[in-house]
Amino acid sequence: MPIHFSLYPNPFSKQKDEMVARVVARGYADEEEVIEMMLMRNPRLSRTQILNVLEEYTLALEYLLKNGQHIHTPLLKLEASIKGKFNSVIDVYDPRRHQLCVNASPGKRLRKLLNEERAYRQPVNSPQPSIKKFEHFDSQLASHTIMPAMPVRLKGYRLKVNEAAEDEGVYLMSDSQKQYKVTQLMSNKASELFFITPSELKEGSYHLEVRCRQGNSTQLRKHTYPQLLHCQLSASSE
Repeated sequence: MPIHFSLYPNPFSKQKDEMVARVVARGYADEEEVIEMMLMRNPRLSRTQILNVLEEYTLALEYLLKNGQHIHTPLLKLEASIKGKFNSVIDVYDPRRHQLCVNASPGKRLRKLLNEERAYRQPVNSPQPSIKKFEHFDSQLASHTIMPAMPVRLKGYRLKVNEAAEDEGVYLMSDSQKQYKVTQLMSNKASELFFITPSELKEGSYHLEVRCRQGNSTQLRKHTYPQLLHCQLSASSE
């Protein structure tokens, strides 16, 4: 998929028609998604092998940085820098006044990749919720199998709902279009929703959806989790 951007007025320009571009993120990939992509591209690798290599690579970077080296790889450049004011030529580093930082920039490979790509403008869209991870805590069930009255956690972005609004919340929709709204919401944060699935759920397949408004917007935004969930009535159901 190509890179998209939207245009916004430049708040620092005196020219009223000047605009600035902001890239529109299609999502946010964490380390787990990177690992899943590696496994998909090369099934001969194991998750353990990938985790071990990533850990050793990270440890090597940490060691080199701590020992004063600038790191230049095809993927990125890492260099230590210091913030803070020094009062004279003989002044020394003082953690109360100074801070060691890491400057990161793309390496040759990433620069070449983006130089070969094009960006496409799209209309400005208001932010919407994004479910990145679904999990339950029953080790006897498959990862996307649920049961009635079951604790479930969602992780993602902009997930917080207004519990007082009748049309906001977490919904489970069956293949027959019957809709169940979650009423027991224990954690309601932008990055996490923790709830109990409705006790009246029937056996079958369900789409899970978060509906909420962002900031002061009056427009209801929705995000449907891409993986279909399967409800069974007991842990032993086939």
